[in-house]
Amino acid sequence: MVFSILLNDPHKYHGTHLKLNEHLPARLEQCPWSLVYSTQRHGISLGTLYKSMGGMDCSTSTLTVIRDNCGQVFGAFCPTTLRISLSYYGTGHTFLFSFSPQLQVYEWKFSNSFFVKGSPDYLAFGGGGGLFGLWLDDGLIRGQSQRCDTFDNDVLSSSDDFLINDLEVWAIS
Repeated sequence: MVFSILLNDPHKYHGTHLKLNEHLPARLEQCPWSLVYSTQRHGISLGTLYKSMGGMDCSTSTLTVIRDNCGQVFGAFCPTTLRISLSYYGTGHTFLFSFSPQLQVYEWKFSNSFFVKGSPDYLAFGGGGGLFGLWLDDGLIRGQSQRCDTFDNDVLSSSDDFLINDLEVWAIS
């Protein structure tokens, strides 16, 4: 499956979905991918994104892909559905990634278990020291990316603060 965000520039991103697939847990390597949420199709609302996960089994993995206002493509893999939670969830299989311009994958560094935090007001991946590897606002308009303890990642986006041009969530099961 090719991300539709990546279809807009097939020369730049040719084959990168296959490289990203190599970083998924082995149990998912042959599983189909299906688009469950897209800002282009469903509008810009974190609430709608959460609702799109509503009927899915919690063991369904998700891949969030973002293109910012400068054209940078990045995102996060989570081995569960995205949901509102009182605490962090996810496992050590969670990771962040960026195509800058080559695929960079940031895996868990064992420093904490701040994998994913879903709130009505934001969605965050990674954390520690008040910083998030990837943070998205409730309108899916603005985001932030900072180095975080969970993944020891570089900034994923074109700058720490960014505007979201497109966002997609893919279910893998």
